[in-house]
Amino acid sequence: MIEGLSLIPAALGFGVFILCVLIYRIQRHPFWKLSAISSALLFLSLLCGGICVLSRSSIWGIPFAGLGIAACLSQEAATGRLFEIAHIPSSMAAGMELRNDIEAMGEYSSLTEEFLSRIVPFVGDVARDVARERFSRVQLFRGCMTADGHIDMRLVFERLQQMDVKETTGIIYTTFLQVHESLLESCRTMMSYEDAVERFDEALSEVAGHYGEKVYRYGLPAILTFRLFQPLVSALPEGAIGRINERILQISKTDPLAGSLRIEGNRITLDNLYVRLSQLKPERVIDGAIQAFSRFAEVCHAEGGETSRRMEEFFLDLPGFLSRHRLLLRYDVVRLAPRGMDLPLSVRVLGPGRSFLAKDRERAIAAFRQLVELGLPSMCISPTHPDRLREELPGSSRMVWISGEEVDYAVPPSHLDIIRDTVESFLRENEGAVLFMEGVEYLALVNDFSSVLRLLFDIRDAVAVRGARLIVSVNPEAFTRDQFIHLERCMEVV
Repeated sequence: MIEGLSLIPAALGFGVFILCVLIYRIQRHPFWKLSAISSALLFLSLLCGGICVLSRSSIWGIPFAGLGIAACLSQEAATGRLFEIAHIPSSMAAGMELRNDIEAMGEYSSLTEEFLSRIVPFVGDVARDVARERFSRVQLFRGCMTADGHIDMRLVFERLQQMDVKETTGIIYTTFLQVHESLLESCRTMMSYEDAVERFDEALSEVAGHYGEKVYRYGLPAILTFRLFQPLVSALPEGAIGRINERILQISKTDPLAGSLRIEGNRITLDNLYVRLSQLKPERVIDGAIQAFSRFAEVCHAEGGETSRRMEEFFLDLPGFLSRHRLLLRYDVVRLAPRGMDLPLSVRVLGPGRSFLAKDRERAIAAFRQLVELGLPSMCISPTHPDRLREELPGSSRMVWISGEEVDYAVPPSHLDIIRDTVESFLRENEGAVLFMEGVEYLALVNDFSSVLRLLFDIRDAVAVRGARLIVSVNPEAFTRDQFIHLERCMEVV
């Protein structure tokens, strides 16, 4: 009885510890991103708890509970928010879209601050103070931040309502850029440029998961600049910046959007680009940003040397970039690569609406598997039995077996219309999907080649309309020269 009573402090300590953990979890702080100090405190807390139970000594229950609480509090201090969005009166409900835009900026900068503080947990408060001071200089929020770090949304809305709609959108774009740059500058005092950019990359991905593509309307130009183009500018040979600016100035006469990018000193300025983007319809903004940076990339690539090498490294890592920013998979980010850059199939297939004819089956399967791993819905059309095919393509969602067997997942090779209808139905229900197709040789043996070619053209067109991706694996030796020329005209050969 006495031994049981001696464990009461330990049980209470364990209860307090679990309560802290639950509260911490409810606040959506993922455990795998704990700071080093919090992780160490949690480990020591669990160690004390184990000793308490094994030794039946209640004295260990006190440090067990204390260290558990300290672990949660230290992490909370390390991840304090940069600022909070104050309550928005219901009378402002008409400005909901504007409110969402500003909240997206707030959430983004706050989450970025969390990454900053987790790297340097001891100076979380110091870093936050520095960032707040920089943030108070931002035009839109100047004079709108309260003493406790909240933004007075009433003042922000009153300020915005006095502006023209187009001017308002431009201000929000510029504000997002200023927030981003202010936090990056604060971050760079404590870590390398590369580490800072990596953290912002992660932050953008995290916030986009909550707010959708709206965040990328503001964040994509900034993250592309910091992650790709700013390092390129630093690698430019002497005299190249002047030549690039001259070339961009010429481009601006026919393409004002692309011509809005400039290099001042050794920094890329985005202010003019954001002004241009703010004049586009919201659904066109991301495409517009990619278009502008694509032209800029071509001009930089023309300088060659170290600039081209760094650019190629970025595009080889594009699958990794898109694994964090999956919302961008519906946009043709591959267009950023300059024309003439030799990209592997695993990168080229990332562009939506495109169809590829692969002469190497292993490369085709590797590229397809990568797209499936990125989370895209998928379909395989093959004369290989689905059980065997799944050994090569784990995770594929839909299998169509080209076979005369009477099973519900098989389609006879002579029924090209059923294959066409099956594919088109799948694409309608799964926009942005990826298709892997093989066995064209088998279909051409059973049907006349022109019918098979017509099927491929129809599937290619459906892929283009739905923003999907198609990889067709073929053996060139199974076709006559004229037949293979027709296949090459139907799709991009890799």
